[in-house]
Amino acid sequence: WYGVGSAMRGRLPTWVEAATDNYLRDADREPTDFYFYATSLHWALTMFTPASMEVVPENSYERVFTIVTILTAITCFSTF
Repeated sequence: WYGVGSAMRGRLPTWVEAATDNYLRDADREPTDFYFYATSLHWALTMFTPASMEVVPENSYERVFTIVTILTAITCFSTF
């Protein structure tokens, strides 16, 4: 998820830029890579559970990646 957001950075609005803006509202320094990886892990876990999260797709590439992830989760969990 972090790779998808980072690949489009500067060309399209991405979740990475949105998360950075949200982070900077509460802090006086740029977020670390650990913050982005932890946020990505949190996002991935919410795709496989009924949990919610404030990080959402910001462009069509991220949205397609999210859809594929959700369909994969549905397929995996429906087979067990």
